[in-house]
Amino acid sequence: ISTGSVVFDPASSRAHWSVACVEDFTEIDLDACYAAIVMAAPAVRLDVVAPIDAQAGWAALRSARLDVLMSSVAPPEDANDLHAERYPDALLTHAC
Repeated sequence: ISTGSVVFDPASSRAHWSVACVEDFTEIDLDACYAAIVMAAPAVRLDVVAPIDAQAGWAALRSARLDVLMSSVAPPEDANDLHAERYPDALLTHAC
């Protein structure tokens, strides 16, 4: 988000991002994520979209139709052009 000497300041940002969430067997709490973003960056606009699957999400990132993808699926091995961060594993409370 920060580029060169410009540092991203969430509190004053008026950025506009397209965000998607892909769930496989893990439930991603999009409401909590949205609430945390709005609290830290109240003027940021988010468009929440739903890709078909993780592969479609990665393709949308590469074509700039999507800015952020939250997924429980690791990026493809050829995703060197994309920035990815792994967050702590999900806490599983149910098994079927």
